Amino acid sequence: NPDGSHGTHTTGTAAGSYRDNGYHGVAPEASLVIAAMPDSALTDVNSANAVRYIFDYATRAGLPAVVNLSLASHDGAHDGTSALCRALDAMSGPGRICVLSAGNDGLRRMHLGRTFSTDNDTLRTCLASYTASDGTVRGYISLWNRSHQPHTLRLAVVDRNNAGTAVWRSPLITPLDADSVFSLNAVNDPELAQYIDGELQLANAVEDNGLYHTLIEVDMKSTATHYCLALDVTAPAGTRFDAWADGSLLFRPG
Repeated sequence: NPDGSHGTHTTGTAAGSYRDNGYHGVAPEASLVIAAMPDSALTDVNSANAVRYIFDYATRAGLPAVVNLSLASHDGAHDGTSALCRALDAMSGPGRICVLSAGNDGLRRMHLGRTFSTDNDTLRTCLASYTASDGTVRGYISLWNRSHQPHTLRLAVVDRNNAGTAVWRSPLITPLDADSVFSLNAVNDPELAQYIDGELQLANAVEDNGLYHTLIEVDMKSTATHYCLALDVTAPAGTRFDAWADGSLLFRPG
């Protein structure tokens, strides 16, 4: 892939065969089958098809196969029930193994978890950038209930110079119709534009694993760094809720 060297790096670690300098891969005599694609093509479907292609090649060649997927994605339910996880499980077995990266973001505040109760039925978090310090918030958030019961969301802008007081709130965002998207754009909301510029899109549904899921994509920037885009989550007592941000976003106290 001419746009990056990550695939070359991981391939060399796995099976680099040059031995004269003492630095070679874990399996230097292995054959290599590479399915390269740009980041924009790294969908679950393409990833599953790439694994199938490699396993089919290994079957024709009469060889075992280990597939490395260093994709660094935080999407999915993280419990083995997501579509890609189930596809990889179905293809794996004796002589067919998938190895996935984990732990690169262990020190980042990219996970939220809560079991809601009657006394504590709302969770608030602010969204922040992992790399930018100018108030930019860009990336996606994946929110999951451990049941088909929905959570209710509300977006807010809080003033961190005033004890986290909310200076703007969106309407409550309840379950949407199939294929519907909730959009928020500062161009169309003069009140929001005082504090935040940019746009946000949100969709939710009960996925085919039976769990309620919300996906949020955000590309916004605050007009002053003490304004913070916040997310309030409310769910029925007893509901287990988890959320993950992609590698460019962080959760921080509201």
